[in-house]
Amino acid sequence: MDDRISSNNRKAIAAVTVLVVVVVLVMGAEALTGKRPGTVSTGNAGTATTVVPASASTTVPDNRPAATSTASAYKDGNYTATGAYDTPDGTEMITVSVTLSGGTIEAANVSQQPISRDAREYQDAFASGYKIYVVGKDITTIQLSRVSGSSLTPQGFNDALEQIKTKAQS
Repeated sequence: MDDRISSNNRKAIAAVTVLVVVVVLVMGAEALTGKRPGTVSTGNAGTATTVVPASASTTVPDNRPAATSTASAYKDGNYTATGAYDTPDGTEMITVSVTLSGGTIEAANVSQQPISRDAREYQDAFASGYKIYVVGKDITTIQLSRVSGSSLTPQGFNDALEQIKTKAQS
């Protein structure tokens, strides 16, 4: 009887050990990439929603996504476009400029063009917090939703970025 309990204990310990190793490996992979491969973040307040294709889950030593085959579809260079988005006060605009290298956004700037007072506040909030979701990222993975309480401004950014993708395609 003692041998059976001992055997069962050993099996339980082995199972728990395997589970712990798997959890640690998954958490380590998420920590290295900063996101779960092949998933979409929830877009909670103060965050950006970024679609991450499974093909972009590999990393280079500095933890940036490695260039994928889709990244080569974009020409290196500086691009600018103006995106529009609808608000309760009317249509607002924001101009986006990016520097692309190997399909990765190396630099980004926005020029605010608010018409309403509210849009000015939201565009200010966006301008102060969007770069962490954009710079160093593969252009194909960027789709912002909420950034620093900027309301609808990311829609204008996304519109401009889509125009830039079209301009930059080989």
